[in-house]
Amino acid sequence: MVYVPPGTALLTAPLVIYKPLTFLGAGDGMTFFTAREYHGDLFQLNTGRPLKVFHGRLADLSITFGSDRSGGAAVHVGNVGQWTFEGILINNGKGGRPYNGVLIDQGTQLFFDHVRLAGCLENNLILNPTGTQLVEDVYFTDECEFDACGGNGVCFLLNAPRADIDGVYFGRCSVFGNNVGVNINVTGGKANNYFFDGTLIDTSRRTGFLVQGGGVVQNVMLWNIWISNNGGDGLFWNPGQVQDFTIDGGFVLFNGNGGLQVDALRGLVANVMCFDNNQNNTTQYGIAVRGASVDVAVRGCKVYNSGRKPFRQNGILVMSGAQGTRLEGNDLLTGAHTTSLSDSGTGTHRYRNRLSHGALSGLATLTGGVSTVVTEEVQAGDVIVLSRVTPGGTLGHLSVGRVTPAVNFVINSSSSSETSSVFWEIAH
Repeated sequence: MVYVPPGTALLTAPLVIYKPLTFLGAGDGMTFFTAREYHGDLFQLNTGRPLKVFHGRLADLSITFGSDRSGGAAVHVGNVGQWTFEGILINNGKGGRPYNGVLIDQGTQLFFDHVRLAGCLENNLILNPTGTQLVEDVYFTDECEFDACGGNGVCFLLNAPRADIDGVYFGRCSVFGNNVGVNINVTGGKANNYFFDGTLIDTSRRTGFLVQGGGVVQNVMLWNIWISNNGGDGLFWNPGQVQDFTIDGGFVLFNGNGGLQVDALRGLVANVMCFDNNQNNTTQYGIAVRGASVDVAVRGCKVYNSGRKPFRQNGILVMSGAQGTRLEGNDLLTGAHTTSLSDSGTGTHRYRNRLSHGALSGLATLTGGVSTVVTEEVQAGDVIVLSRVTPGGTLGHLSVGRVTPAVNFVINSSSSSETSSVFWEIAH
C-alpha cells in the first residue's frame, strides 16, 4: 500500500502503476496531484502491457492542473482487472482544464464509486479500446458525476473492428452541463449491454443522449432516467444502430428539440413522463419513432404540453418507413394547438391511446332518436363502436353522424322515437 498525506504533489512525468497496488490519499480536497508543463497522462495503470494486473485500488485524492492540457488523461486505465476507484475528484480547480478526465482503453470488472469529473476540455469519461482491446464489466455506482465538460460528459468511442465494449452500468449518476451528455459513437467493433439506472442527463448544450457512427449497439437499457433541459434533443439515435432496447420509467422534459427520438430495431418505451419538450418551437415531437425503426412499442407514456408554450408540438410521431410500431395506452394530453399523434408508418397497431382529457367511452341516452356526445377525445377518422344497453321506444339502426374533432359527435337512430341507452367507445 502507498499512502500520500495531505498536500500537493507536482508531477513532471506520469505516475505509472503496473503491479497490484492500493494507492490512497488523505481524501479528495486534501491530497492533490497536479502538473504544469507536462501534458500527457498523469496516472497510468498498466497501459500498453500484454499481461493483466488484477486487484488494485486508487482512492481519496484530487487531480487538478495549473493550465489547460493539450492531451492525455488525468487517469488512464489500461490492462487491469478488479480495480476499485473511490473518492476521486478531477476538475479544473487550479485554473487549468484536464483534456480527458478518465480514459479506459482496456480493463475488466472495474468499480467506480463517488468519482467526480468536471470541467474537462474533451471528455470527462471516455471508453476507447483500440486494436483488439476489451473493456468489460465496468460499474459506475451512485454519486458519480460527469459534469461541465467542453465535449462529452460520457463518451463510448469504438472504431476498431476487433475492439469491444461489453457491459457498462451507470447507477444514480449525474451527467450535467456538458456539450453532449452521453455520446455512444460506434463505427466498428462490438458494443453490447449498456445500462443506465436512475441517471440524470441535464443541461447539455446539444443532445442529451446521442448514438451515432453507424455501427451496431445492442442491448441498451434505460431505467428511471431523467433527461431534461438539453439544448437539442433529449435522446437521439441514428438510424438502425440500436438493436434490442428498453426505456422504462423516468422523465423527459424541457428539451430544446424532441424528447425521445428512437430509430432502432426491437425495443420498448414504457411509463415515461414526456412533457414540455420542443422548447425551440421546431417540428419535433415528444416521442418520435423514426423511419428505420422495426418492432418498437410505446406503452403507458404520458406525453403532453403544460400550456406554458401552447404552440409547441409535443405528441407521438411515427415516421414514414417505421414498421410494426405498437402504440398502446398512451396519454397524449397536448392541447388544441398541437398534433397529438401523427402516424405515417407501416403496420402500426394503435390501441386505447388518449388524445385529451375527454372520455374514450361512455353511455348516451337517445332523445327522439338522436344524442350528441361531448368529448374532446373524438377525432376525424376515428372508429366509434356503438352498442345498445337498455332498449327504449321504437328501435332502429344505430349509426354515427356528424363528428366535430376535439368537440363532439352525434349518435343517430333510424327510428325518430328511439330512447335507448347506448354504450359508445372511441378507437383511434
